[in-house]
Amino acid sequence: MINIDGSFLEGGGQILRTSLSLSALTRKSFRIENIRKKRDNPGLAIQHLEAIKAISSIMNVKTGAKKGDTTIEFYPKELTDKEEIKIEIPTAGSTSLILSTLLPILYNLKKDLKIKIIGGGTWNKWAPSVLYLQKVILPLLEKISIKAEINIKQDGFVPEGEAILEAVLRPWKNPQPLFLENSEIKNLIVESISSVSLQARKVAERQLEAAVSLLKPLNIKIEKTARYVKAKGFGSGILISSQPTILGKDVPGERSVTAEKVGGQAALGFLNEIENKAAVDCYAADQLMIYLALAGGRIKTSMISNHAKTNVYTIEKFLPVKFKIDEKEKIIECEKI
Repeated sequence: MINIDGSFLEGGGQILRTSLSLSALTRKSFRIENIRKKRDNPGLAIQHLEAIKAISSIMNVKTGAKKGDTTIEFYPKELTDKEEIKIEIPTAGSTSLILSTLLPILYNLKKDLKIKIIGGGTWNKWAPSVLYLQKVILPLLEKISIKAEINIKQDGFVPEGEAILEAVLRPWKNPQPLFLENSEIKNLIVESISSVSLQARKVAERQLEAAVSLLKPLNIKIEKTARYVKAKGFGSGILISSQPTILGKDVPGERSVTAEKVGGQAALGFLNEIENKAAVDCYAADQLMIYLALAGGRIKTSMISNHAKTNVYTIEKFLPVKFKIDEKEKIIECEKI
């Protein structure tokens, strides 16, 4: 039984999600205490229960976890032999955090696994959008021979949710180390989306124009798209990404926040990644750490976040690896021990 302190550093949900992914990979049981102890509302929230439920459905596990629990134990079993599973989310909680928790299991898959998610949100504050997973995380994972697909059938915005997603996880064949240390930006892609219900207010176009106006001084080719999507209720979001170095920054729209401010926030965040000469943006760096632990490698990011440090603490509990963090050069490296 692996014992984990859920209050380590920021003490957020990242410790739980990483533990669930690694428990599913290694089939090692774990116990977490002090879950989200430092938060105003400590213990498991609905979105954390949904991550537990999702991994449990993959591992044929039954848990008695409930909202507000500050301690849980998880005992994994064999991966499901089903070809398809369905996950239902009754709230507008982040579907991307659930997908990110499930993605690492492809390391142990023997055949394709289809996942259908009904409910939840595709654009959530404090979580990457599903579009970010599609356009940033999956292309980065392709560099180490990981093949996965995520299709958005219907977007979900807070508070209504009701997204519809279909994903396919494929077995990870020939794992390759990931080395990303140099940055080269030749073109940018700006994708601004909004629910059809906001089309009359031209929210997608306004987000796009605000972002592009701040990015133009870079004198880099910009591919730009403003589109309206099927969704329940009102909502919007914007993603800025780059090629050939794959950096990304996304921002969801919020009530009482103007479309211009949303687009500007995304552009300023993206410019910060470029100014720091990142080869991987700080959000992607956090998500790539499990894969660095499994395949090895070294990445240069824009900031060593507490999420990254929390992942080091958690991953080294489960796997025989050692991370090296260079905070000055902003480099994360992992080797087997």
